Amino acid sequence: MSSEGTNPTINLLITDLDNTLYDWVGFYIHSFNCMVSEMAELLGMAEEGLLEEFQEVHRLRGDSEYPFGLLELRTVLAKYHHLSRSEIRGVLNSAIDRFNEARLQTLALYPGTYATLERLHEAGVAIVGYTEATATNASFRLRTLGIERFFQRLYAQVPQGEGHADLLRELAWPEPVVPVVHLGWDCRKPNAEVLLRICRDQAVEPGRAALRRRQLGVRRRDGEGGGPLVGLGGVRDPVRPGVLGPRREDHALDLRRLRAGAGR
Repeated sequence: MSSEGTNPTINLLITDLDNTLYDWVGFYIHSFNCMVSEMAELLGMAEEGLLEEFQEVHRLRGDSEYPFGLLELRTVLAKYHHLSRSEIRGVLNSAIDRFNEARLQTLALYPGTYATLERLHEAGVAIVGYTEATATNASFRLRTLGIERFFQRLYAQVPQGEGHADLLRELAWPEPVVPVVHLGWDCRKPNAEVLLRICRDQAVEPGRAALRRRQLGVRRRDGEGGGPLVGLGGVRDPVRPGVLGPRREDHALDLRRLRAGAGR
């Protein structure tokens, strides 16, 4: 958008999702904690032991956001080896319900995010999501948060693991409204090739695109409330493919450290 709030000087916003539009650490760690507490009661074991087993599954799958990993824990497989995956899900259903309930209670947009996306959308700025989350999880959050309509495309990781434990429930889930472009697991942000590909796909010159990886919000230039919406910070920074390089991140997060840091 231009400083006058009329014609966009930026035609394309490429935005991260987690910890940019909403607090991923806050909602996920709280939801995960609720699930682990319920699992500890169901299995009669200490939470610390469960965390170690979850860590093993996350490293195997290359993703710390894998709630159905509870079906693949060593203790679970040993105790319920005679049951099918869907039957194990039934036994552990209360733990999955605890996760889902906590997620719905804590997943929320940062203040000002909806208004910012709406303003950019109305100004004709194309908005594209670029995330290291799986396409399944990212699409779910866009729908749950009510911001699907603002996005033209979503670039996200190919889902890993066994998929949903309840096939009928998975089949009943609506198809994503936002078209998804799947990225390989060796693709880490910010990747210059992916950024250029997004610009090509949207037919926008890199100099007319912006990359946003920090919290997205709106500030007014004046304090009267009558001025144009401006001050979008990094939204104005053009994509510079020659500067951006790959940033490796360990998907097998230390959940014990995160749990302690979250104070939950």
